[in-house]
Amino acid sequence: MKRKLSYYFIISLVSYVLAELVCWLMIVTGYIPATRPHFTFSLKEKHYPYQFADLKPEWGTWHYPENFMFKRDCFSVQYSINSYGARDKEWKQHVADSNGVIVLGDSFIEGFGIADSNRLSNLLSKKTGKEYLNFGCSDFSTTQEYLVYKKLASGFAHQTILIGLLPINDFFDNDPDVHKGLYDGMKRYKPYYVKSNNGYALQFYNSSFEKTTFNKEGYFSKHNSLKGTVARFLRAYTFWFHLVDYFRQNRKAHQLYKNDYSGFVNYSAADFERFCFILTQIKNSATDKRIILFTIPVASEIKRYKTDQQNKLSPELNAFCKKNRIEFVDLLPVFASAPGNNYFLPCDPHWSEAGNQLAATYLYSYLQSDTTHQP
Repeated sequence: MKRKLSYYFIISLVSYVLAELVCWLMIVTGYIPATRPHFTFSLKEKHYPYQFADLKPEWGTWHYPENFMFKRDCFSVQYSINSYGARDKEWKQHVADSNGVIVLGDSFIEGFGIADSNRLSNLLSKKTGKEYLNFGCSDFSTTQEYLVYKKLASGFAHQTILIGLLPINDFFDNDPDVHKGLYDGMKRYKPYYVKSNNGYALQFYNSSFEKTTFNKEGYFSKHNSLKGTVARFLRAYTFWFHLVDYFRQNRKAHQLYKNDYSGFVNYSAADFERFCFILTQIKNSATDKRIILFTIPVASEIKRYKTDQQNKLSPELNAFCKKNRIEFVDLLPVFASAPGNNYFLPCDPHWSEAGNQLAATYLYSYLQSDTTHQP
């Protein structure tokens, strides 16, 4: 009996080691872009791993006003959040450059994984000599960009609004029917425009700001529980658990982005209509401002565009923007025709320093050459 138990134990151990080896191989080769174990563990979790949380009853997602190191496998970057909750230098409200620029967008605009001096808004500020106030935030939808402009950014002196549209997920982020519901098992609080008989009505997922658990308090409560502690231990020392994390967190994304999804091609009429409504809301809140909308392509969309040259979004958005006196710049052909392939972080789909530089160079050229569309 003892011999039989030893035999099963050895077989189980060898099987486990082989399975872990296969998981290690799939991750380190990049076959599956999952994160890796860090081989450090503390009984009590004290580090909040996100650079944002549900902090504002007016628009949901925002930053804690603090300085911290934001780390992933291929970067370690200092984030400095000012007293307004934006990742930027400290501002003096109503005293900013009257010719300044308000910058709206999500993680690409925030400068995910990039030192603030190397991100788009700072590069444009250096090139133009104007003040660029960055209100970008990871996890933002276009709805949240409108609300942060209306409730906060509009209070700063400016003449121009620069808006980054990320087609790969902005249409989904604006759609309440595609809401992911939970983020790492925590309840969210996010605003959406929902179609109604009178157009669109603003609603918040979970309806009450007090119900959100996507913040430091909710995170530590979850991850310092018995179940959370075991999960953190497995995440610290095993590769297989990171694969479980990857497929669990990306299951919905796999469903959304199936069939080589491109936000420049595969959006629906309802997606486009909702986005245009939100863009109109921004326009109506900034009647005397110059508004410039530009697209942000990701690597998979660039690859597809090089193959089939499909870009349904550009002419449709261009027509809408012309009608509403909004300027439109499509960066998909710019990135597709650029030499090299170092425009994205090696461990993440966001722009690298080179990607930010390419976008800044093209937009600066546009700003210098095209000043005929101001309201």
